[in-house]
Amino acid sequence: MAVINYIIGLGASVMMPIIFTIIGVIIGLGVGKSLKSGLTVGVGFVGLSVVTTLLTDNLGPVVNQIADIYDLQLNVLDIGWPAASSIAYSSQMGAIVIPFGLALNVVMILTKTTKTIAMDLFNYWHYAFVGSIVYTLTNSFGWAIFIVAANFIIINCIADLESSRIQEYYGEKVTGIGFPVPVCAPYAPIAHVLNGIMDKMPGINKIDFNADTMQKKLGVIGEPLFLGTVIGAVLGFLAGYPGIHLDKDTTPFPR
Repeated sequence: MAVINYIIGLGASVMMPIIFTIIGVIIGLGVGKSLKSGLTVGVGFVGLSVVTTLLTDNLGPVVNQIADIYDLQLNVLDIGWPAASSIAYSSQMGAIVIPFGLALNVVMILTKTTKTIAMDLFNYWHYAFVGSIVYTLTNSFGWAIFIVAANFIIINCIADLESSRIQEYYGEKVTGIGFPVPVCAPYAPIAHVLNGIMDKMPGINKIDFNADTMQKKLGVIGEPLFLGTVIGAVLGFLAGYPGIHLDKDTTPFPR
């Protein structure tokens, strides 16, 4: 644990490049390419930190102002996966989750428990995040590792089961892939149930609803840049920005 804590203490932007460089050399990528890949990951984490700070500094005051004006008891800001991934890789599990996951993946392949090779190393942060929560609650490194392993095995098995549907969806353009990612795979059982229900609902089963179709119908209104601008303007209006001085008795909408 002393070694692990030392590595964690270096921070995600230093720790992850070291891990990725070592893994790259082990799998035969070469020192040069491995180092470049590792440094790229480090730069990515620095970028995540910059984006998270920018989001917090600009959106945080707006949300706090809205909460104050409308007497909302909101004291938590959900800033999404950039912050969550940084926290996960800076936790007790962050330093070992990638080598542990790769080793477990090899064991599963050798024992024919799975046919999936989980090479999306960045998204291993999900396992680290769950493991760190268990470690915090139980103060047991063993239980944390057990939960990480169980989570990893379940996700890879779901990826195996859903691989044929993915091949069917993408066709011949993309072959031999699966989605062993905790943010995707767990929703597959739910999707099967909801799809089955909607396929039996008259009218609903005739609707062709997807992001591309909606963007074509909405035109420029459906563009992410436009939507972000509108949402930002609405939040600014609700918070009394700019030049709109609101208090708890003069709000644009009744509380």
